[in-house]
Amino acid sequence: MRKNGGWETGYSLLTSKTSKAIYFYLEGTYTSLDGLKSYSINDLYEYNQENNKVTMPLNELKSEILGIISKMSKN
Repeated sequence: MRKNGGWETGYSLLTSKTSKAIYFYLEGTYTSLDGLKSYSINDLYEYNQENNKVTMPLNELKSEILGIISKMSKN
C-alpha cells in the first residue's frame, strides 16, 4: 500500500446507547507490500456512532484520551 493510501475493511459493532464514540489508538510500524519501505504510525482515531464518521481528535481531547489509554495499559 502506498504512503497515504487506504485500505478499507469492515467490522460490525452493536451500537451502545451509553457511548457516542469509540477510540482507536494505532502505534507501531508497517512496511509496504514489497517490503522496501517502512512507515511508523502513532495516531488516534475517533469513530462517532451517531454519524458513522471517523475523525482524528486534536489538542486537548487527544491528550485526554491518550492519558486515559496510558492509565488503562498500566493496569
